[in-house]
Amino acid sequence: MKSASFVLAIIAAVTGLVAAWKWYRASQVEIIPLWQQLGVIEPPGGDTNGWVMGILQASQKSAELNKTAAIWTAVSVFFGCLSALAGSLS
Repeated sequence: MKSASFVLAIIAAVTGLVAAWKWYRASQVEIIPLWQQLGVIEPPGGDTNGWVMGILQASQKSAELNKTAAIWTAVSVFFGCLSALAGSLS
């Protein structure tokens, strides 16, 4: 049972690191205004709509990464619990 506990602990650690990486990537999403995404110059006088679109797209990408990170964290907690249970049974 100790080897099962060890393997489950390793799985928990790896999935926890994946979750941490996803959350790090979610925090690094850059806001790119729409005109820059389209490869054109900024309109004269500025363009708040371009910035708003960039913010919305960056928020959506960050939210997707956060969702994935939360799922990976849940998997990590699950395997951590299994590891603890397996360790306590031996």
